[in-house]
Amino acid sequence: MEFILHCYPVAMIALILIGFLGSWMNPRFKKFLIILCLMTNGVYIVWRFGYTLPVSRPADIVMGVILIATECIGFFTALDLLYASMEGKEAGAGNAGRSRPLAER
Repeated sequence: MEFILHCYPVAMIALILIGFLGSWMNPRFKKFLIILCLMTNGVYIVWRFGYTLPVSRPADIVMGVILIATECIGFFTALDLLYASMEGKEAGAGNAGRSRPLAER
C-alpha cells in the first residue's frame, strides 16, 4: 500500500507532463487525448448509473440521483465546449447565431 501512495502521484504527474508535451508538439495528439477523456468519462457515467447508485434509504437515492445528474451536466457541458472549440464557435445554446459580442455590432 505504501508503494501505491508514493508512486501514484509520480505516475500521474508523469502522465500529465507527457500529455502536455505531446499535445504541444503535435495537435493530433491533443485530439487523441480529448477522445480518450470523453470515452473514459462516458464509461465512468455508465458505471455511476449501474453500480454506485445507493438504494438503502430514500434520502440516499435522492442524493445519489442529484450527484449523477450534476455529473451528467458536467459531461454534456464538456461535450458542448469541445464541439464548439473544434468548430471555432462560442459554446452554449444562448450564443446561437452570434459570431461576435453585442458591443461590437
